Amino acid sequence: MKKALLVSLLMISLFVAAAFSTTLTVWIYNANGVTSPFATTLAMFQKANPNIQLKITYEPPTTTAYQTLITSIMAGNPPDVVMYFDRFNIGTWAAQGYLTPLTAYIKNAKINLDEFYPFTVDECTYNGQLYGLPMNTDSRAVYYSIPLLKKLGIPLPSASTPLTWNQFEQYIKKATTIDPKTGLYNTIGWDYLGDQGVWFYTWAWQAGVKFYDSATKKFTFDSPAGLKVMNFFKDVSEIETPDKLVSSTAGYPYGLLSMLQQNKLAFFVDGVWDITTFDMLGLKYGVDYGITPLPIPEGGHKATWSGGFATVIPTGAKNIEDGFKLVEYMSIGEGAKYYDTVATQIPAVISEANTVFKNNPAIMYFVDQLEDSHCRPVVPVGSQLWNYLSDAVSNVVYGKMTPQTALTWAQTKAQTALDQFLASQ
Repeated sequence: MKKALLVSLLMISLFVAAAFSTTLTVWIYNANGVTSPFATTLAMFQKANPNIQLKITYEPPTTTAYQTLITSIMAGNPPDVVMYFDRFNIGTWAAQGYLTPLTAYIKNAKINLDEFYPFTVDECTYNGQLYGLPMNTDSRAVYYSIPLLKKLGIPLPSASTPLTWNQFEQYIKKATTIDPKTGLYNTIGWDYLGDQGVWFYTWAWQAGVKFYDSATKKFTFDSPAGLKVMNFFKDVSEIETPDKLVSSTAGYPYGLLSMLQQNKLAFFVDGVWDITTFDMLGLKYGVDYGITPLPIPEGGHKATWSGGFATVIPTGAKNIEDGFKLVEYMSIGEGAKYYDTVATQIPAVISEANTVFKNNPAIMYFVDQLEDSHCRPVVPVGSQLWNYLSDAVSNVVYGKMTPQTALTWAQTKAQTALDQFLASQ
């Protein structure tokens, strides 16, 4: 009897082992964990690939979590797949040897990269090699309060033709009023410190900024076009002072969205991710708020920029072939379609982006902006470049540096960081 029981248990264990020929360890950079659409999406993958078992770990997208991943790579024990990896980091991580090149796997799978928005592929590419496949994307535009603009006599902006920077500044000035009791702003034209408009990148391409020369490995944004951007920040900081802006925007439960709901904010620059909150607040597109393209300087051209996430395979992963099945599934497979739909995120595949939300005009507005979109430069020191440009803008709006001094400082610091990295290779 005991012998028969042992034989039965052995056969069951062998069956289970045979059923799962591969176990993939998957790290997901998402703070919501199992409550997110990832749980269902991965269950769908598991059902479609019954021979693959998934061992899933959810990590918050923090510096500490990324360092844990680097430590595992250097120890030779990384996860097989990392999902929701910020594409902006791919250039830096690939340059340091932390990611597995996937170009050959993509070719073998006959994946047509032309199906993706070009900038999403560009952001996954370093030195001619692809190190991930894009999951989704976004874009940036200007939301505005229809009731407040009508109340103040400000013309409603066009949905297709951008305002000029001069027009935008005039509207900001008209929409910014002072509360005589507190001395703070009663209504605010634009909170340039609290939204996506605070970034240098948001205004760069409209002005014709060229960031980087890959042939010479030199940054090139310290230019007349770059100076236009810094002067724009200086101009708006003289309309609304930064300290008073910070004090006047405190205490709203949903930040700028609540301010717009209460007719306290005329404009703010952000992305598609706000629309679900607008829906929750009962705000209707075309009634309570409108959307217009990012303003442009005189002689500039319509442009925006996009970020998004990718699925990658760390260097040293043990199950690359099966891991790539998950990479593909989360990019062009059923997993991508389901996740992006439920999570209200724009697919990186062009045809899907134009289909999934076709009945939601507010989301489709941001989809339509993608034809004029760019990605941030893919360089080994992308994070440092971001930080230096952010500090430069801050120094301009707080009056600590002139626009030209700040621009030159940022380029010098970024170039020094790049030169040091290249010298270490």
